[in-house]
Order: sequence, then structure tokens, then C-alpha cells
Amino acid sequence: MFLWRCSFNTTLLWGPPYKVLVDANFINFSIQNKLDLEKRMMDCPYAKCTSGITDYVMAELQKLGQKYCVALRYLISYVFYRLFS
Repeated sequence: MFLWRCSFNTTLLWGPPYKVLVDANFINFSIQNKLDLEKRMMDCPYAKCTSGITDYVMAELQKLGQKYCVALRYLISYVFYRLFS
């Protein structure tokens, strides 16, 4: 019970702007359904969100080749903060 209360209280302290880690599937889904990534990300928590992407996601999209070149161009043109490993 005590651990649950501690974790609940610390989650209440989190606030906007939220940092969202974006993966390749989320980007492909948003492109296929013609969704604006930034707008839809803010609709879920009703707050400001900054999106981040790892080097592994960039490498995955580059390896997938021609089929995912639109997603790769979208990532390059859109402002993401990069998480280096």
C-alpha cells in the first residue's frame, strides 16, 4: 500500500510539456491515416508534448528501404529531439 501511494504521488508531480518517445510504427500509422503527428500527440493528454526519436528508429527506417522513405523524409523535416545511445 505504501509503495502504491508513493508512486501515485510522484506521478501527480509530472506535468507538461510531456516528452513522448516515438517509434517507427507510430510514424507509419500517422502517415497512412494522414494524421498530423504534432496535433494528434497534443490531443491525447491535452497538453504540450515534445517528441523524441532514437538512433535505432532512424536506422530501422533506413534499413526498411524504399517502402518507408516517406516516413524517413517526414522524420528529417519534422522537429524531433534526438536521443543518442
